[in-house]
Amino acid sequence: MVRFIARRLVQAFVSLLGVTLVVFLLSRATGDPASLLIPIDATDAERAAFRTELGLDDPLPVQYAHFLGDLAHGDLGDSIKLGAPTSELIANRLPNSFVLAACAMGFSMVVGVSIGVLAARRPGGWADRVSSLIALFGQSIPTFWVGLMAVLLFAVTWRIFPPSDFDEPLSLVLPALTLGWFTTATMARIAQSSMREALDSQYVVVARSKGLSERVVVVRHALRNSIVSILTMGAVQFVLLLNGAVVTEKIFNWPGVGSLMVDAAFARDFPLVQALVLVAAALVIGVNFLMDVAYAYLDPRIRVQ
Repeated sequence: MVRFIARRLVQAFVSLLGVTLVVFLLSRATGDPASLLIPIDATDAERAAFRTELGLDDPLPVQYAHFLGDLAHGDLGDSIKLGAPTSELIANRLPNSFVLAACAMGFSMVVGVSIGVLAARRPGGWADRVSSLIALFGQSIPTFWVGLMAVLLFAVTWRIFPPSDFDEPLSLVLPALTLGWFTTATMARIAQSSMREALDSQYVVVARSKGLSERVVVVRHALRNSIVSILTMGAVQFVLLLNGAVVTEKIFNWPGVGSLMVDAAFARDFPLVQALVLVAAALVIGVNFLMDVAYAYLDPRIRVQ
C-alpha cells in the first residue's frame, strides 16, 4: 500500500509540473501585458523599465525557473493588474465559488440520483423517460443558454428570484440551477446504470426471496452497494463545478474564481492566471489521488494491478 501511494504521489507531482509548464507558456502566448498596463504615451525607456521590473525581458527558461523557485517557497506571485498577492485574491474568491458549487452539487445529487433510482426500478416507466429527457437536454443545451433563459423567465418576466445580487440568499438559486444543470444529467445516468446493475445482482434476488419489502431491498441493499460509484462521480463533478463555473459566474455577476479568471485573462495578468490554473489543477489532481487511494484501500486487486 505504501509503494502504491508513493507511485501515485510521484505521478501527481509530475502531472502538476506539466501543468505549470503548459500554463506558463500559454499565458505568455497571449501577448505583452506592458501594452495594456502602462500609458499609451509612455516612452520606450519607461516600457523597458516596466518589463525589467516584472522580469519579462528575461529569456523564457529563466522566467520559468524563477516561477518554479517562487512556487517552491509557496509564493504564487503578485497580480500585475490589481497589485495584490494572488494567493490573497484567490482566497477571497474561492469561498464564493465553493458555496455556488456546493449548492449546484446538492441540487444535482438530490434530483439526479432520485430520478436515476426511480428509473432503474421501473425501466420504461415515466421516471425512465424523464431521466432520458434530463440526460438529453442536460448534456446538449449549453450552460450560457440555460443561464440566460433562467434570468429571462425567473428574474425578468416572473420576478421570482433576483438576477444578480450576491447579498440575498435567493441569489444562489438561479446560478446554482444553471451550474448544476449539466451535472444533474450526469448523476442521473450514473445512478440509473449503477442501480440497474445492483438490482439485477444475485444478492438482491436473495433479499427479495426472503420477503423483504421493495423499499428495504432498494435502499438498504441496492442503493447501499451503488453509493460508492455515485459518490465517486459526485466528487469528480464537484471539482469540475468548482473550477468550471466561468460562464455561470459571468452571467450572474458572481464574485468567484471563474469571473476572476476571465478578468485576469483579458488583462494578461500572467501571475494571476498561472495561480488560478495551478489551484484548479491541484484540486483535480488531489481529488484523483484521494480516489485512487480509496479504491486501492477498498479493493486490493487495484494495488496488485
